[in-house]
Amino acid sequence: KHVVLLTNAHQRSVDLKFAQLAMAIHFDDILISHTFQLPKEHADFWPTLEQHYPLIKERSLFIDDNVQVLKAAQQHGVGQLLLVRQPDSTREPNPEHLDFVNLLSYSQIISINE
Repeated sequence: KHVVLLTNAHQRSVDLKFAQLAMAIHFDDILISHTFQLPKEHADFWPTLEQHYPLIKERSLFIDDNVQVLKAAQQHGVGQLLLVRQPDSTREPNPEHLDFVNLLSYSQIISINE
């Protein structure tokens, strides 16, 4: 398996987060949506991504905390989608969304040492 972080965050924000949390070891690649000049929720993002980073959509698992991003991935044919309802532990969870498998937090799938 190949694990990729695909984020709308700017590189500086990603670097800051990785400096604070031991997350980088969990990823084979880190892709910043700004590199493609489109956010992940834009319909043209996914075809543009595939031009630069081929993936097997039907077998790919995509996890996000944004329903609009997941819908864009779904419309592009990404086969396995998970919604994280509480990406920030200091805030209340977002409501469940019946179109996707719901996780409460990322900690259910990955151990992050803070």
